[in-house]
Amino acid sequence: MAQTDTCQLIMVQLLRFIRESKETLHPEILKEILLSVQAIESHVQAKLLEIRLEDLILEKQLRQKRELNDSDSGVS
Repeated sequence: MAQTDTCQLIMVQLLRFIRESKETLHPEILKEILLSVQAIESHVQAKLLEIRLEDLILEKQLRQKRELNDSDSGVS
């Protein structure tokens, strides 16, 4: 989650820079930067989802293994 928070913070800071800057701004470059940060955030979110799914699968396998061991040993 910290990674997505960091991406959002970068976006906020970049938008603030755009708003407050007295420098000449190049819209196409700024657009590319914003799109890149969004892509990074999406990638991080996809990886986090992948990890959560792996955790759920492993948790289910462990629970099934315990239930199988409990039934083999006669424990209810």
